[in-house]
Amino acid sequence: MGSVTKKKKKKKKKKKKKKKKKKKKKKKKKKKKKKKKKEKEKKKKEKKKKKKKKKKKTGNCIVLSILEAMCSIFSMRHFYHCLFVLPLSFAFLSLLIESHPPLP
Repeated sequence: MGSVTKKKKKKKKKKKKKKKKKKKKKKKKKKKKKKKKKEKEKKKKEKKKKKKKKKKKTGNCIVLSILEAMCSIFSMRHFYHCLFVLPLSFAFLSLLIESHPPLP
């Protein structure tokens, strides 16, 4: 009779171990879901940043971008450009801005 009770106790212990394993698996799934959510949020934020950068340029913005490009080119070449060429180009572009209204 003692041997029968021992077998029952062993079965109960096995059931408890199985339950613990299932709980561990659930925790891993939750962690994976959290990681996926974080990745999706990062992607959404990056897309929003890109959309903000792609705003339509007005006429004045285009002229300013041309000015910036000219400044970088001239300043790289010689100091003389900064003294003579840049002031002339600024004056010319400012006349352009005044004569043309901003593009739609």
